[in-house]
Parts: sequence; structure tokens; C-alpha cells
Amino acid sequence: MDKTRMTTLVIAHRLSTIRKADKIVVVNAGHVVEEGTHDELVAIEHGVYQNLYRIQEEKAQEEAHAAATALVQAGAADTKMPRNLSSHSTTSERLVDSTAVKEANDDAAEGKFTIVDALEFSRPERKFFITGLVAAGINGFSMPCSAVLISEMVTSMTTAYTNYQTYGLQSYLDHLSSDITVYGVCYIAGAVVLFFTNATQSFCFRYMAEKLTSRLRGIHFSALCRQNIGFFDEKKNATGALAADLSTNATKVAMIFGDSQGRVVQAAFTFVAALVISFTTGSWLLTLVMLAVFPLLIMGQVIRMKHVRQGNVLSDELADVGAHASEALTNIRTVVSMGLEQSMTEKFKDLLEEPLASGRREAQLNGVALGFSSFIVFATYALVFWYGGKTGRRW
Repeated sequence: MDKTRMTTLVIAHRLSTIRKADKIVVVNAGHVVEEGTHDELVAIEHGVYQNLYRIQEEKAQEEAHAAATALVQAGAADTKMPRNLSSHSTTSERLVDSTAVKEANDDAAEGKFTIVDALEFSRPERKFFITGLVAAGINGFSMPCSAVLISEMVTSMTTAYTNYQTYGLQSYLDHLSSDITVYGVCYIAGAVVLFFTNATQSFCFRYMAEKLTSRLRGIHFSALCRQNIGFFDEKKNATGALAADLSTNATKVAMIFGDSQGRVVQAAFTFVAALVISFTTGSWLLTLVMLAVFPLLIMGQVIRMKHVRQGNVLSDELADVGAHASEALTNIRTVVSMGLEQSMTEKFKDLLEEPLASGRREAQLNGVALGFSSFIVFATYALVFWYGGKTGRRW
């Protein structure tokens, strides 16, 4: 408006609306009693503007405190937690307090919202959780069992064909045919079982994740609806930013309790089963070698996942960009009537610079992390195959 030399008159009931105005005029009983900037009027002792400002600030604090207390109680009732209000308020306030609604994603990223909290919020779906754990355990055992079947089948084929070449007896091939049939039936039966267990695992954990998302999003939305008006006057609480938080924060929290949780359980069962099978039916020397390099595999994956989680910060940096675009498009008629198209576009470009630089840096780091983790995996494969071949030749 300064560039277009426009003068805008604003009649406001909340002082925060006109805080940055160039000139504020206070009218009382039809007469102008004070005028000046916000800082000048607040500095007038016992002035009308100063009294109004203090009253609204005190009322805003009271409303915020009342809203936080009511939301804590509502969160406890919705989730039906067995813990008392004082212990439950730690988790609830993290999501619904007036100072934490905007920062819920930061809390989750810093690990303040843990898997234990997710379990407490998902207590109504505990039956699905137990069922999903059982299905994930069966799926975890499937890969080591499949490896045993393949090794037994290859051994049976090699032994039978070697005996046939040595002794020339057709009975060896006949026995081989029956053995392969048994292995084939085992694979078909395993495929049927895994079809149901994979479907059960995916359904249970996804159902829990969706329920958790819906529950957290409902609490979040209730918190926003009960905030005092001054809460929405703050720049960080623009409509676009709050809408983006409402659509993404609950989903990010639920991610720690969805399919990822099922994959963790499945991987744990796979590791235990593979370890038992390796020590009982395989080479204990080769198993020890694999255990020795196993920390390297974990380190590679940890480095990779760390950079992936840090890459999620980019979406948070785009919150300001989205808020600016939302405000501009929502009030597009006002923007056009005041000739602010160019300034809004320039500000949008400036807001994109920081996420662009951050995204470029994160992309390079993620590339290095991905390359390192892949190198560790294939280097481990090379070491295991080399040592396995050396051990087999010795035997």
C-alpha cells in the first residue's frame, strides 16, 4: 500500500488488528481522545488505549488458560486413559495446549511423543495390535523358513542327481520327483498362509494408524476451535499454517505406530529365527562373522534414516510458504484491489529461497547417506560370500 500510495481506514474491535497501523485514532463518546502509533498510545499512563490493551491481554490469558484446562479434560475423556488427569495432561497438553498446538510436530520430531504415548492413545484398538503382532511374527519367520526349504531342495536335487550319474539308477530320479513335489506343496501352503498373515498385519496396523490419526486430529481441531481470538492474530498462526498442521501433524505422529511398527516387529522375528537356524543347521563360524559385521549394517541404516527424518524438516519450512499463498489466494480480491500482486509474488519468491537452499543441501547429504548404506550392505554380502566359499572349500 505504501508503494501504491493508498490510505486504508480500519475500524477494529481488537487492538491486535491495528497494532502495526501508521496512525491509530481512539474515539470515545464521539470525540477523538488519543491518536498515534501503538507504542505511543501504550506509553500513555492511564490512557484509554492503554486500559483497553491491558483488559484484552488479561482476558486473552484467561481464555487461553480455560481452553487448555478444558482440552486436557476432553482429551482424557476421549482416549479413556486409566491414568489420572495429572499424569495424562503431560501427553494431552503436548498436543492441545495453546502454546503447543503449533509446535506438536516439533515435539514429535524431538521424540517427546513416544511409542508409549501412541500405545496409550490407541488403547481402544489393543485387540488389533495383538493380532497384528502375531501376524507380523509369522511373516517374520517366513523368510528364514523359506531359506531352509530352498537349501534343502537344492541339496536334495544335487544329491539325487549325483547318485544317478554315479550309479545310473532311475530310482534316484523317482525319489527326487516325489521330494520336489513335497517342497512345492510346502511352498503353496506357505503362500496361502502368508497371504492371510500379510493381509492381517497390514489391516491391523493401518487400522490403528487411521484411528490414531483421527483421534489426534479431533483433539487438535478442538484445540484450534477453543483458542482465544488473539491466538489467530499471531503471524505463526495464520490460516494456511494451521490448516497444514491440522492435516499433517497427526499423520506424522501416527506414522510411528502404523506399518513401520509392523515392519519393526517383523524384522525382529526374522532376525531371531535366522540366528537360531544359522547356529543350529548352518555354519556357526559363518554366523559369527555375520554377527560381527551386523553393527555396520545397523550403522548404515541409522545414518540413512537420520538424514531421511531431517529431510522432513523441509515440509515444515514450507509451512510459511503455504500460509502466505493461502492468505493471498483467500483474499485475492483485496490483493487485486490494492495492487499488491507484485509485492505478494516477490514475498512468495523470497520465502521459497530458504527451503530451496535447505532442500538442496539435504538432497546431497541424503545421497551420500544412501550411497554409504548401500555400500555397507553389498560389502557385507561380499565378505560373507567370500568367507562362506573359503569355509566350504576347506570342508
